[in-house]
Amino acid sequence: MSWSSGGIHQQQLRMPQQPMVQQQQPQLGAAPNLLSQFHLFPLIEAIADATERGVRDQRVDDLVNELGNRFERCQQLLAPHAASSKPLTLRNQKMKLQEYENQLNLRREALSKYREMVE
Repeated sequence: MSWSSGGIHQQQLRMPQQPMVQQQQPQLGAAPNLLSQFHLFPLIEAIADATERGVRDQRVDDLVNELGNRFERCQQLLAPHAASSKPLTLRNQKMKLQEYENQLNLRREALSKYREMVE
């Protein structure tokens, strides 16, 4: 996307990004609310355009506040997922360790049977 300021580009930034959300909803299932919180880029572009023009008005202040609010919501929504993914990883590692131990025990048994047969 372009960082230049122009009438058409500015109008596109003001429009909500709903088609993008609708395309991704079937893939994510029950997470449309989570996905809708991540539309930070249009706000960042709008703030960048205003900065390039040297304009600082109430609209820019509102955009900055909205960006901060959305970012905080994103952090709040992601925090529980990050915390819950760690135990899953540990659980998976424990399962893999048990599988490796089982395989090792089977190999040990096979080696001892082979030794008994050879002796």
